[in-house]
Amino acid sequence: MTTIVYPYLHRLSQGDELKYSIRSLCKYVKFDFDIVLVGDKPEWYNGKFIPTTPIRNKRFTRAFDIAKKLEIICESKIITENFIYMYDDQYFINDVYLSDLEKSVCINEIKERRKPNVGSEVWRELMSRTVDALVSNGNDIVYNYETHLPRTLNKKKLKLIIDAYDLHNAPLLFNTLYFNEYFFTPDIILEKENKIKAGIYKAMTSDEIRNLCASKLIMNHGEKAFNHPLKLFLKNTYHKICKFELNYNQDDK
Repeated sequence: MTTIVYPYLHRLSQGDELKYSIRSLCKYVKFDFDIVLVGDKPEWYNGKFIPTTPIRNKRFTRAFDIAKKLEIICESKIITENFIYMYDDQYFINDVYLSDLEKSVCINEIKERRKPNVGSEVWRELMSRTVDALVSNGNDIVYNYETHLPRTLNKKKLKLIIDAYDLHNAPLLFNTLYFNEYFFTPDIILEKENKIKAGIYKAMTSDEIRNLCASKLIMNHGEKAFNHPLKLFLKNTYHKICKFELNYNQDDK
């Protein structure tokens, strides 16, 4: 059994993403798993849950809130030592095995120590700070692991990262820290070969969404892409109620 952990903040949700994401697990995951939500709990959810109070009124609020949730995850007895960390806007779109999620996957190698020119201003500064922290800690080569994909983490190793980089006080991107510290080279570099991720970051038609997802394992989307065709794709693909919902009926299985 492997725990799949969702850090969840309801006010950032655009709709039923979490419900569809969880249904995608029940549809496509080919290993034994359980789910734990950390943060908020929607009314329809019928699974394990760890409540947290969100951090507010800081410049890097989300980074500090994630660090707090990670600490709670590391200390939890209901979460397996190796667990899968997943966001509510990530969906499995074909059969997925545990070995698929145990690979280290990055976007590319970061070859210049300067602030990235993509993403929000906050994210660019977080990445710049993270690269500086890794280089200062002796990492000659740094890879960008902010893939927005589910990934397998180890609680003891994660706790070492939290403590070593003082994530409660230093706003940094923990995925890039974790995988650069524990993996000498990535198993997969998406910039060179991408058989895994269907990223939808702009408005697309229904046909474009289906074609993009046909041969990939995982889909995720940005806020600007959350239009009617994408909502319809999610609704049609993940229409079946699953056991983690209150109104699940065993007879509907």
